[in-house]
Amino acid sequence: MADHVVSGVKLVPIGLSHDEVFGPTRDWCSWDRMYGKEYLVPAFTLLSRQRVQQIAEVTEEAYRLIRKAVRFTQQEVPDEYLVHQLGISPALCEIVREHVPYDGITRFDLSISENGVQILEYNADTPTGVVETAYVSEAVIRRFSTYANPSSAMNEAIRKAIQALCAYYRQRGFTGPLVYSAAGEHVEDRGTVEYTRAQAGNLGSFVPLEQLRVEADGLYALDEKISIWYRLYPWEHLPYDQDETGFATGEYLIHLIAEQKVAAISPPQALIPQSKGMQALIWELAQLRHPLFDDTERQFIRQHFLPSAFEPDSFLRSGIAYVSKPFFGREGGAVTLYSAVGEVEERDREQAYWDQPMLYQQRVELPDVVLSTEEGDFAGHLLLGSFCIGGRFAGLLPRVGGKITGNLAYFTPAAMER
Repeated sequence: MADHVVSGVKLVPIGLSHDEVFGPTRDWCSWDRMYGKEYLVPAFTLLSRQRVQQIAEVTEEAYRLIRKAVRFTQQEVPDEYLVHQLGISPALCEIVREHVPYDGITRFDLSISENGVQILEYNADTPTGVVETAYVSEAVIRRFSTYANPSSAMNEAIRKAIQALCAYYRQRGFTGPLVYSAAGEHVEDRGTVEYTRAQAGNLGSFVPLEQLRVEADGLYALDEKISIWYRLYPWEHLPYDQDETGFATGEYLIHLIAEQKVAAISPPQALIPQSKGMQALIWELAQLRHPLFDDTERQFIRQHFLPSAFEPDSFLRSGIAYVSKPFFGREGGAVTLYSAVGEVEERDREQAYWDQPMLYQQRVELPDVVLSTEEGDFAGHLLLGSFCIGGRFAGLLPRVGGKITGNLAYFTPAAMER
């Protein structure tokens, strides 16, 4: 395996068993083992202060530019482009154009190298890894090290972001109940939403998705009509949802949102940057010197965003290795790695997401690391998730997996040198 090590980042074993380290954090993070194996690993991903500062600066500026591109898309881009280039369902086009001045929790996935920080993708709608970053990292750092916590501001950032969105909706007349939802039987999703609710001040109640009901005049949880709906459920799934009778509950819920009968967190506009097609649009606008971005912003895009396109032709002509990703894929689903001559080198084997349009993006190598797990040493690759909440860097989510980071990747708490 070729070495792709990077300065300012290293793995540091804690030297205790999995249960000794993570047993005390199961009150909020009970999914420390998943799919029959260890998920949380007793080691730190230790970063220098300079690395954390670099990541924070890139995270915040990338967020600002994406927000700028989203507003441009809402105002200037026709529905045909939303549908055919960004993969957004026609049923969702109306509600994604509504401008909301706040976002929910968002996360960038980053590659770090000696050349700096590059953005692989952006989860603007339903990122997980929240409890691991905001809670587990703090608990483990405090108990087992003298390191600093680069994610120490995340809980407060969550509180401010959710309360700001709720206050905004309240001012607009959504004065009824606030309900938080995720799939009731999905331990990680439910735990993530319950934790978010607690950090936001325990406002509202948790009701599983399967207990919600769409009626002619609104969205209901049991017999209570919901005003604000916090959801860990992808926007792009809604147009296809039906109840047991075949009624198109998802499309009707979209109609209710368009009619201002229910508000949602994250807002519908989050679907625009959730589409990986936005990375091709941003790259294209920068390359064409579109006035949306000034010279300094275009330089930032060239340095920190990756060349991205709707077709692979430019990479094949230039002999550049590339990757294809489904627009709304998650956890590495349906990702394919190609060589510089277009030969498949590695392909995700999961069944989901293959029917989606694909983004083609220049391929970068993730840093090589060796992680000691319960099953022995794992030679893998480090991907850093960087949370951005309220426009500010909020925390780091390190994952160690294969060349394609899937849902079997390991997590280690991020720590920072003092």
